[in-house]
Amino acid sequence: MKRGTKLIVVDPRANWLATRAEHHLQLRPGTDGALALALLYAVIKTDKYDKQFVEKWCYGFDKLAERVAQYPPEWAEEITGVPAEDIYAAAECLVQKPSSACTGVAIDQNPNCIQIAHALYSIFAITGNLDIPGGLFMGQPQFFAGAAVDSNEDEEEFEGIGYREFPAIPMIVNTTHPDCTLEALETGKPYPIKFAFIQSTNFLASSIVVQPKRWYEAMRKLEFIVASDIFMNPTIMALADLVLPVSTSLEHDGIVMNSMASQPGQFGALVKIIDDFGETKSDLEIVLDLYHRLYPDSNDPRWKDPESYLTHDMVQIPGIGVTFPELKERVIGQYELEYRKYEKGLLRADGKPGFNTPTGKIELYSTILASLNEDPLPYYIEPKFSAVSRPDIAKEYPLIMTTGARRFTYFHSEHRQISKLREIHPWPTAEINPKTAAEKGITEGSWIYIENPWGKAKVVAHVTPIVKENVVSVDHGWWYPERDPEKLFDVWEPSINSLIPHKEIGKLGFGTHYKCMPCKIYRAE
Repeated sequence: MKRGTKLIVVDPRANWLATRAEHHLQLRPGTDGALALALLYAVIKTDKYDKQFVEKWCYGFDKLAERVAQYPPEWAEEITGVPAEDIYAAAECLVQKPSSACTGVAIDQNPNCIQIAHALYSIFAITGNLDIPGGLFMGQPQFFAGAAVDSNEDEEEFEGIGYREFPAIPMIVNTTHPDCTLEALETGKPYPIKFAFIQSTNFLASSIVVQPKRWYEAMRKLEFIVASDIFMNPTIMALADLVLPVSTSLEHDGIVMNSMASQPGQFGALVKIIDDFGETKSDLEIVLDLYHRLYPDSNDPRWKDPESYLTHDMVQIPGIGVTFPELKERVIGQYELEYRKYEKGLLRADGKPGFNTPTGKIELYSTILASLNEDPLPYYIEPKFSAVSRPDIAKEYPLIMTTGARRFTYFHSEHRQISKLREIHPWPTAEINPKTAAEKGITEGSWIYIENPWGKAKVVAHVTPIVKENVVSVDHGWWYPERDPEKLFDVWEPSINSLIPHKEIGKLGFGTHYKCMPCKIYRAE
């Protein structure tokens, strides 16, 4: 920003970045799709998009333009609360080059997520901001070593849970569908699950799943559960038969990629500097140990030990040319980024210019979505439980609950046991606008309940103007390490994910309502 970068921040909260943004679009939670479509409308309306790029590299522009003509900023203003003039002004910024986007879980955690992302990335496509310096980088090489071995031919093949109901899942993520997995745990269908490995996650503490009490009861049916983590937590205490203690980052070697490998061009060595405390191992050592026990006859040098694994991991990235021991001496590594790869045949398996899509172009009209019986063009879905969709629920639960805002003291459910961080942010909080708080008789620092038809959570009120009126922004991931472990550290008391319903998701199986649920608030007597 000091070098001239201008920000457009979309957030119902006036966070630190929003206070420094050229435009802060403070929308009603859950209406991101309406705003994205209106921005796309306004960008096309400027007539300043990259017509040459659209003509050569985009598929379906005319159909896209026809669709978004239904969604002008004046329409979006009525839905989102963002003034139409602000949307037009933001569009004037977006047509400039270079422009980029940093999208967060507000999009992922919305049943409208596919359509929101479709609309947003269409903006950067038609403005020619794909795979250029300062734009959206594409085709990053995978920085993972991949599967150790293929499954044996005589092993019975089975279908991933949820793949039949949501066939888009295996196309996008290499995992089962979480809601369908919960149902499989409860019913034993399509097949029984007997074992779980809980690796560095604390899902009972409202950090991953909705309706965590259902997960707790369902997981208790399993025959055997192993958990690995650095610290004890409610999930381990409640469910694990065996605990594998994990070493800290100071006790083992590794590779660090910025933002989970999403920042291309740089990487660093994680170097062990102290001896292990107790009988701990790194996650990598644990997995490699399991591999060698499952495949004792393997002589594959890639999986010999952590150093071999990490060196192989690095070899896959062109232009690095160093082993892991060499990286430990350098500490930081960099490699050159190649841009406009679509012009050079570097994005497609056949080596032809273009993009890795059925048409070879950026699909503004998505043939892949059409093949999944989904609308090939973006559209808006009003949140299912909003006052607009369910005025009957809004009578008793008139406020909008949104969750997941980040705290610099914590990451999801981590670090609640660190006293210095608890001094900074000691309790789970709900941010409430002063006017809303006054109407409900709630004062700063008072304990309150947040409630809706699905559940209830107890947190501390923080009265602040950074949230819109009638919006309650609630912390997630909370538990109390100082409380009784036999009572699971009172993890259910601040369980905000208990207020979010099971399997209320998008048509293709993605997203849910973390960001926009109805609620009421009242003082905890």
